[in-house]
Amino acid sequence: MSRDFKFEKRAILAGVALLLAADVALGVYSWHLSNSPVVTTQTTNVEAAKLKKLKAEIEDAEKNAANFPKTLVDCDKFESSLPPANVASSTIAAELGDLANKSGIQLTGIVFHDKEVGDRDITERSMEATISGGYDNVVKFLNNLQKSPNYYVVDSIDLATETTAPNLLHVGVHMRTFFRTVPA
Repeated sequence: MSRDFKFEKRAILAGVALLLAADVALGVYSWHLSNSPVVTTQTTNVEAAKLKKLKAEIEDAEKNAANFPKTLVDCDKFESSLPPANVASSTIAAELGDLANKSGIQLTGIVFHDKEVGDRDITERSMEATISGGYDNVVKFLNNLQKSPNYYVVDSIDLATETTAPNLLHVGVHMRTFFRTVPA
């Protein structure tokens, strides 16, 4: 009988040990599940939107890579169409004066600032000027500037009126143009 009791005691202890081990294993598994990332519908939608945007960027990059030779030809064509440095100053001054006369405005205070553009043999000329005239004439000047065979980029326009002549506008124009530093 004492032998049966020892066996029962050991069986009970083994059963309790198995239950404790199973409890610890289930606790570890439960903790692991609670710490794993939860994927919600909102997260999935956000990730899908990011994926769609990245795919669109990849398609754009592939299109740009395919068009790269054409872009190089266009850049070379643009550079060769720029006036050379030896005639750029007189060409720009003459053209701006001609556009001002055609538009019926007064062009004053032209200030030039030149800077080299990288290693491209191109010089960027920033220009600041004041134009005075009626609204229609100022708009006509800007339209003619846009239609010019030379390239002009108007960066900003500062508008002011005069109290003694309310129909006369004073417009400060900041613009840029480009020319070839080395003749082609």
